[in-house]
Amino acid sequence: MNKTVYITAVVLYSAFCVCTPVSSAKAQTISLEDAVILALEHNYDVRTAALSKQIDQNLAEPGNAGLLPTVFLDGGAEYLLQNTDITFPNPEQAPISAEDAQTVSYNAAAAVNYTLFNGGRRLYTLRELESRSEDARLREKLAMESTALTVISRYLEALRYSDAEAIAREATDLSEERLRRARENYSFGSFTRLQVLNAEVDLRTDSITLAEANLDYVRARRDLFLAIGIPADTALTTDSVFAFTDLPDKSPLLDKARSKNTAYLRARNEVYGAEQALRATKADRYPTLDAQGGYRYAFSDFEANFLNTQENYGWNAGLTLRFFLFDGGRVRRNIENARLSLRAAEVEQERAENEITALIGNAYDEYITGRKLLQLSERNLDLAEANYDRSRDAFANGQITGIELREAQLNLIRARNEISTRRIAVKLAETGLLFEAGTLLE
Repeated sequence: MNKTVYITAVVLYSAFCVCTPVSSAKAQTISLEDAVILALEHNYDVRTAALSKQIDQNLAEPGNAGLLPTVFLDGGAEYLLQNTDITFPNPEQAPISAEDAQTVSYNAAAAVNYTLFNGGRRLYTLRELESRSEDARLREKLAMESTALTVISRYLEALRYSDAEAIAREATDLSEERLRRARENYSFGSFTRLQVLNAEVDLRTDSITLAEANLDYVRARRDLFLAIGIPADTALTTDSVFAFTDLPDKSPLLDKARSKNTAYLRARNEVYGAEQALRATKADRYPTLDAQGGYRYAFSDFEANFLNTQENYGWNAGLTLRFFLFDGGRVRRNIENARLSLRAAEVEQERAENEITALIGNAYDEYITGRKLLQLSERNLDLAEANYDRSRDAFANGQITGIELREAQLNLIRARNEISTRRIAVKLAETGLLFEAGTLLE
């Protein structure tokens, strides 16, 4: 399907989901893939992580690292009302004395400041900011992957209860048929009252199981909608059809995990950020050289002064060199702490890499074992279905009792529940394996 058309369809579909209440006449089915797509659009954690990523991306700019000059306009005005007594060294110059003399001053300037050298701190700071921006991107990716993992798990849980409800409904129908036949045979005298009562008890038991399965399914569906980020009363039902992914061997998955596992990529990026932070801290050992320049205008009007007015304007420029001879050991301690932070980040990277091997190995073994057990369960289901069909015919002909038919029915129920459980367990193992490999959303 064309990607644009598909996304548009999902947006319209999500709008339908949000606006449609449970009381609709007919609930629409949502597939596992659609549930994940809706969650990536509506989930609260994903939306928050996206906003956090934008904040860190906005900070990772050269201006925030001091690599660009600052240009500003400056202006002011001052009014003085004071008593003034002025005498001069020249005795021929008469002194000036005034009370409540006014002085009015104005000034304005356009200036630019730029750091020419600070030991490379600006460049390393920019790289550290870029590392934080990359970590924010990875946090968003992890939020999306974790949300997808949660939604898939809750979808499959809801599907498990849906299957249990369907199995219980079929069991109830079969028990109703058994009770009907038992009553018919009882009326003909070929069944005892005890056999009818046993059939009635089994029907009530299956009805209770059906009601409990229905309640579990309704609750699981609400939990699913909460994980997706849509209203809990949305009229959607799960689709029992889902496919398994053909996964490669363990070794290629492990190689992918080392290049795509989000937790490991975050740990590796943390090491890079700590390296840049250490370099930026070491730059404090060097002097700082700043350049300033601009144009300035100043005007003063004196009521009691040997000058009536004074006006100054013109260009100015200068250099400022600062070098700390002693700072109480601040730079030394900061460098030592930065080294310790780098070492801690390296330890976390080692742990993340080691965890990948264990997680991939466990998930892969669980997936392979689950596929084998599912195949065995499918063969057991074929046998259970065949056994129940023969038992039902035998019961209709009076060759076996209701208890023996019930046993065959329970075997069939167990076999079908086991198939549902195995299918979902394999899908969960597959999902967990893709999550650890970092390819769940591909």
